[in-house]
Amino acid sequence: MILRKPYKFLIKHFKLIHLLLFLPIIYLIISTNNIYQFFDEYIRNSYTYSQTGNLAGSHINIFMYMAILLIIAISLIIYYLMRQKKKNTKLYMATIIYYLILFVALTFFYNVLSDIELANIEAKTARAYKDISLIVIIPQYFFAFYSIFRGLGFDIKNFKFELDLKDLDIDEKDNEEFEFVLGVETYKYKRTIRRFFREFKYYVLENKFIFTCLTVIASLIILTSLYMHFNVYNKTYSENKMFAHSAFTIKMSDSILTNMDYNGKVITKDKYYLVLKLDIANNSNMKSKLDVNNFRLQIGNDYIVPTLDRTDYFIDFATPYHGEDIRKNTSGTYNLVYELTKKQIKNSYDLKILENIEYKVGDITAHYKILNVKPTKILEKKDKKTYKITEEVKLNETFLGNSTTKINSFEIKDNYIYQYEHCFNNSCRTLNDVISAGYTSSKIKTTLLIIDVSSKIDENSTYSKSIKSINTFYENFFTVECDGTKYSTKNITPANLKNKVVLQAPAKIMSAEKLNLLITVRENTYEIKLKGE
Repeated sequence: MILRKPYKFLIKHFKLIHLLLFLPIIYLIISTNNIYQFFDEYIRNSYTYSQTGNLAGSHINIFMYMAILLIIAISLIIYYLMRQKKKNTKLYMATIIYYLILFVALTFFYNVLSDIELANIEAKTARAYKDISLIVIIPQYFFAFYSIFRGLGFDIKNFKFELDLKDLDIDEKDNEEFEFVLGVETYKYKRTIRRFFREFKYYVLENKFIFTCLTVIASLIILTSLYMHFNVYNKTYSENKMFAHSAFTIKMSDSILTNMDYNGKVITKDKYYLVLKLDIANNSNMKSKLDVNNFRLQIGNDYIVPTLDRTDYFIDFATPYHGEDIRKNTSGTYNLVYELTKKQIKNSYDLKILENIEYKVGDITAHYKILNVKPTKILEKKDKKTYKITEEVKLNETFLGNSTTKINSFEIKDNYIYQYEHCFNNSCRTLNDVISAGYTSSKIKTTLLIIDVSSKIDENSTYSKSIKSINTFYENFFTVECDGTKYSTKNITPANLKNKVVLQAPAKIMSAEKLNLLITVRENTYEIKLKGE
């Protein structure tokens, strides 16, 4: 194959090449200046930011890396030309070195911005990042001026417009033909290979700087592609790993797979529920909703979105999330629920959280953060534990943590008269009130089970933050068992009645030979014997 040396073409288009070089340099100046402006506003806004999108991705993108690689490639070409013509190559060597450093700096700032998404940084550190970003920007102006001056033919030394490199003459050797052989005869194969490697070795040693730069560029391209694929566009997170999404910082602290509600009842026949406990913090300056439809559970080719009307069944696990706004600068622990069939029960799931959609000519690419979920399966009830009156029941095997309860005494009446203190205008007096049993909505006669009880809810449990008062605890988990049959109860305890709980129960408990109070927290049942053995 006959080819021509490229020197004539490069010399002829010397100014045009520099004008083309000017474009990615200006793009990078604008882009890196946005990084500096972010840190400047971040400091002036008392170390908070209002952006709700992907902070790191919006300031540093793949096009900035491509611009750097384009600048380095053009500079390498010009460097090689200047070296062949025995001209000064220091400027282009400096350009290559600087933009290799900038390549690394962008990756550094990407990680910094990702960290800011997760948590605010110290004032001293933020100011240091601002100064570093400014230092990164300044040299780019020099390279921009130099490239535009050479592109316009301005001689910097003499400060006048003329051909800056007019002595860069084109001679016959710059356009001469040379033979490039693609094939060799069979009997010359081994000899040609040996000669090729020997000559290539000498060629590499003679052009060591260029090949070093090419190797570095190729390595950076490969490493950046791998990094962007696995750590940016499709990064996988496991339990207790914090990540940023939209306006939020999120961490999955636990997960369960069950068919039971908080009181141990089967929610829906032949349905199972994957429940995620998510610690969510809104670090932005505005309230925002969690875009739950972008939290897609992938099972085979199917994608399942959360079922928000099932979250109330898991109040013991985490606070139900119904799609409400999460206020600015607040945090909480919420549950997200996915309804599954029996065939979809697995040991591990991938939850794909849609970050953005990239539009290209003829193609649309969705980028996700992937959350690896390995839930604890709660599909069967444990053997119940039996207690006597006055024995303390510890609930530390449940999601209620170190919560405890103790039944001191009980009584069964159709009417219960109690006293309470009423205060008004600094004057207090004791009043009487009465609670009557009556009938249920199904016209079933009821009676009152009055319990003298001492309970303590673990303040570190998520449940403690979900309930308004201790009475909710009795409403959620207390039922009665009368002669072997379980009955639901209704907590009708008035707010002004202290240290006692009044449960409305079927009237047959009055004549029951065996009466037990059941505390059921999901798969755990605690039986307190009130009457009988």
